[in-house]
Amino acid sequence: MLNPFDIIIFGGGGDLALRKLLPAMYRAYQEGNLPEGSRILPTVREESKRADYIETAHNALKEFLSKGEFNAKDWKAFSTYLVPVVSNVTEADDNWDVLKGILDVFCLQCVKKVSVLTT
Repeated sequence: MLNPFDIIIFGGGGDLALRKLLPAMYRAYQEGNLPEGSRILPTVREESKRADYIETAHNALKEFLSKGEFNAKDWKAFSTYLVPVVSNVTEADDNWDVLKGILDVFCLQCVKKVSVLTT
């Protein structure tokens, strides 16, 4: 059984993420390889992009998955794993602290597991 994890996709609205990475993660979900409690954290540069990201991801999967791979039931469940985050890697701003806070909250829930792995 896989443990929940976070994956950050820097440039989450970019071509690589939308054409390749998101479809691969969607397939992993369909195959039972995306554990419940995991999060996919695609970064976007602007708040307006964050608000629209779920729709952007939905459209990308419908376009880039093979015929018959996309279905509404799996999309509804998979979309709950997507947690878009505003972060511009070219700027040192407060959004890095937001991303750190999101990861810290998750890590507090898994500290016991991590400490067992590191001892």
